[in-house]
Amino acid sequence: MSGLDLKGVANQKLVISCLSEAEKEVRVGLGGLNSWKAFESLASALDAAKKTAIADAIAVARRAGYEATALLQSSISDSRFRLKAIAARWHAEHAAGPIVSCPLCEASLGKALVEQLESLRSAGDAAARTFDDNVTAIAAALDAALPAIVKQMTPEFITSEPRSKLIDEINKRFLQNDSYSKCLVRLGELVEEAIAGAPTDELPDTLVDASDLRLKPITDRIVIMERAVVISEWFESHCAAWRDWWADASDDNAILASEEDDQKHETLLEHLKRLSDALSKAEPYRKAVEALGIAWKAGKEAHDYENEIAKRVEIGKSLTPLKMLGALCEFVAGQAIGDLSGRVGELLDEFLVAERLNYKGAQLQKKSGLVVHAGLSGEICIDATLIANSSWLRAVLWCFIFAMREEAVEQIGMDEMPLVAFDDPQGTFDTYHRARWARYVASLQNSPVNVQVLLTTYEEMFLDLISFDGMTGRRALIAAPGPDRDCAVVLEGASLDRRWQKALIEKTPVAAVDYLDRARVYVEGMLKLMMRGEAPGVPGMVLGVLRSLLENLNGAGKAPWKAPVFKTLVELMGKQRAEVKYLEGSHHTTGQNFGMAEATIVEQYLRSKLGPALARAYETAREHRLLHGGMKALHAALPTAVLPEGYRTKVSEIPLTLLGRAAARTDGRDADGLVDMSEFQQHERLSVILNDHSAFRLVARTLEPVAKVGDILLTKSVGEPSNRSLVVALNNDRILARRFEISENQEDIAVLVAQAINPRQIAPPIVALKTTFSLHKIVGIIFDRSKPYIGSSAEHEIRDCGGEAAIAALTAGVLGLVEVVGKSAEPIALDHQYLVVRDAISPSAACTSLRDQPVIAEDADGNCYFKRMRIASSDQVVLESLEGSGDFPPTILDIGGTSGRALAKVWPVAGVLFELPV
Repeated sequence: MSGLDLKGVANQKLVISCLSEAEKEVRVGLGGLNSWKAFESLASALDAAKKTAIADAIAVARRAGYEATALLQSSISDSRFRLKAIAARWHAEHAAGPIVSCPLCEASLGKALVEQLESLRSAGDAAARTFDDNVTAIAAALDAALPAIVKQMTPEFITSEPRSKLIDEINKRFLQNDSYSKCLVRLGELVEEAIAGAPTDELPDTLVDASDLRLKPITDRIVIMERAVVISEWFESHCAAWRDWWADASDDNAILASEEDDQKHETLLEHLKRLSDALSKAEPYRKAVEALGIAWKAGKEAHDYENEIAKRVEIGKSLTPLKMLGALCEFVAGQAIGDLSGRVGELLDEFLVAERLNYKGAQLQKKSGLVVHAGLSGEICIDATLIANSSWLRAVLWCFIFAMREEAVEQIGMDEMPLVAFDDPQGTFDTYHRARWARYVASLQNSPVNVQVLLTTYEEMFLDLISFDGMTGRRALIAAPGPDRDCAVVLEGASLDRRWQKALIEKTPVAAVDYLDRARVYVEGMLKLMMRGEAPGVPGMVLGVLRSLLENLNGAGKAPWKAPVFKTLVELMGKQRAEVKYLEGSHHTTGQNFGMAEATIVEQYLRSKLGPALARAYETAREHRLLHGGMKALHAALPTAVLPEGYRTKVSEIPLTLLGRAAARTDGRDADGLVDMSEFQQHERLSVILNDHSAFRLVARTLEPVAKVGDILLTKSVGEPSNRSLVVALNNDRILARRFEISENQEDIAVLVAQAINPRQIAPPIVALKTTFSLHKIVGIIFDRSKPYIGSSAEHEIRDCGGEAAIAALTAGVLGLVEVVGKSAEPIALDHQYLVVRDAISPSAACTSLRDQPVIAEDADGNCYFKRMRIASSDQVVLESLEGSGDFPPTILDIGGTSGRALAKVWPVAGVLFELPV
């Protein structure tokens, strides 16, 4: 540990750590060396059987190599060698016995040729293959005989000298290790001395047969295999000696005699134990030194404190004469407040909505401080804090602030800094004083000086209200600091536009990347403001994390995040889009390669798609928070109106049976009125009973053309109405009959829409929270066109239906229900709704009682029509489409006669049933 200062705690901990690690490595010994583990694994894998197999494979490979070389020489010297090899191959595969003749011409072969063919046949496949193929086959056979443990070792390791390999690794572990060389110098010396006494038996290098370089792939493998066998035998012979040597060098009970004299030497573990004991005994002294250092530091700090206190005492003595100025300051402050008192009163006349308590003035009193006087009448003045409410006092405070500003401007003669900043002022107002405050601030904006107003607030509704009161200006959003910036960011679209104009002028990569980075900050800021409070750590999230959070919120299906605008925003922010990649990469190293091309793409995308989508999504989230927060405009009062008598018992007695089906013609068009009638068999007919249903009379033009004034509305008492269904609604003190709509972007907002044929008679819609309505779904209509009914727009939109007698009269003679299939009956009855029909009557009777009524008419050819019947003349009727667009021509039928265009039968349509009771 030469040169190492052990006074410091860090150095002491370093030495202790090195001692612990060194002791562990010494005790592990040779078993911790990678080369030793490899030699040990090699010796274990190459037993006697493996060594014999390797020797046999090497012998076979050498013979095969010599034979391949001889065949190569023959092929070079004999131009017909390849033909002879093929012939020998044929004889080997197709003929037995000696070769005597040619298999093609059956001519006898000469003795020399026969001997060559027999030699080639005995050589087998080697004769037919090329030399390179023979070498490859021999090498493959050697690889197959090579043990797996040898294949895992590198050729450099196999061909190395094992003793040198072990000594090198011991040197690296104990002598060349920086930790030991700096802290445990003597340990390195002891290891070096021990290495001098290590076993000296070395393994000589293996001789390589390089006589024929063409056989090098074979000879290289043979060298590795033979070297592996020799190393395993060397290790088996010398491993015990190496273990004994390391035990003598490291054992704490062993004594290593010096080669020079009989002096005893420390072993490695004895040396490490001695160092550990020395450190343990020095521990109390180290702690004492540490305590002395702490005490010295505390003493210096105390001395510094004493010097600072002395300086402050001297400063206090120097300021003692200024105490005599207290009276002068009080007099000047009192005079200033007295001068401001009148100006405060003038401003209060504009600000304060006072009834009896009036402002009387303000004084600075020695004991009480600032006192504002007020009075109820006469000259009696009272401390305003004793009787005034908080709104009155806040108004005085604002007037005092504005009066000081006016006084300062008047004394200076000009407004040197025409800027007024407000931070969350809305907490100091009620409704009346907010409007007056906003009007005064607006007057500052419109003054000759044009005072600039900077207002920050967390309540966005307050900004809307003061805008109504006359204040003007641009709006911006403030985003919290994030991981890549340590200050808040003001998000304002004009600022981003200015960055883009700068980039267009400069046209440099630096300006382009600056715009991309600002665009990223803008998008991130909008998302953070939109999703604040939806997850922990939103202010610190980056664009990719914010995108994932928005995807999760949209997929969860909760308001307001399930609105279509958020799904669109998620798609526009997909990470696969090139524009989004440019935004995300603008503050990474990849952004250094961006230029005007990428900035132009992002600017167009932000301006045309992503920017508008962000704005719509933010407004949707903002409206949701305003709606469910403090703003109560859509929270209508609970309804006080009461439904008239619904005659449920009489409604349940209406005779309704499902009789058949009226299907739209295959080649017909929507709402053309052409149907095919089919009647159910008796056993297929289903009785329908309207239990728990009520009947009311419509008295307003709000459900046209489905229902007209005077018709009877059938409602069910239980169940929530579906979107776009017809309802009877209780709203405050009114009873309404409307179409029920749910807002697209706010699912808890209901809109009650009126429908009338004449646009001038359409009643205005009513918008409120769905929970503030009492809704009853209209499931059917009974037509009553017997006499006109005139209602008043100021009255309820439904009334009592006229009693049980009215229901009985309208449903007398009702035959049952006909299911509508298709769109031919629109807009009166939609697909799979039901027409309430009466018994069929003759054409003459229909002309008398069903003028201008919806009917199902059948002509002499069996064609059926669901249309409105009008009387053209005494011998003709006109069937008009119930759809008012004029796209479908009328149908004219004759009264009487037997031709195909003659009216044969008429079913009066008494009403419509939109759904069957469950």
